[in-house]
Amino acid sequence: QAIREGFFDLLPDFGRLGFGAGDMALLLHGTPEIDLADWKRHTEYRSYTPSSPVIVWFWEALESLTQPERTNFIRFVWGRSRLPLKGRPWPQTFKIQRCPGGDSVLPQTHTCFFSIEVPEYSSAAITKKRIHTAITYGTAGILNG
Repeated sequence: QAIREGFFDLLPDFGRLGFGAGDMALLLHGTPEIDLADWKRHTEYRSYTPSSPVIVWFWEALESLTQPERTNFIRFVWGRSRLPLKGRPWPQTFKIQRCPGGDSVLPQTHTCFFSIEVPEYSSAAITKKRIHTAITYGTAGILNG
């Protein structure tokens, strides 16, 4: 209640203008729907290009995920469950960088930097399997130490 009162002290017209709790949550937390096209526009590549085979496979793997799995992936790479609102500035870009290793190595993340290190996998199937393994076991802390 104190937080609500403080919020309306700072923004007294928020409720009067027809904004509700859902609008406030959307502004603060972003949308639960994950727009991959917007996400790609906010991505930097290090030692890869957008047309590198593993990057193409990476995005194909994310496209094949359900929305809850995409949410787990965001949690795995950023420690959050949602992306910023479409059309709004992002606090930082997503970074995909190459790391040593091959097909047996899982991707590694740095949540503070919103980045993932991905080895140069040999196929789309391996890329998808490694990403799925990472988000399945990594978000529960098993792979994140």
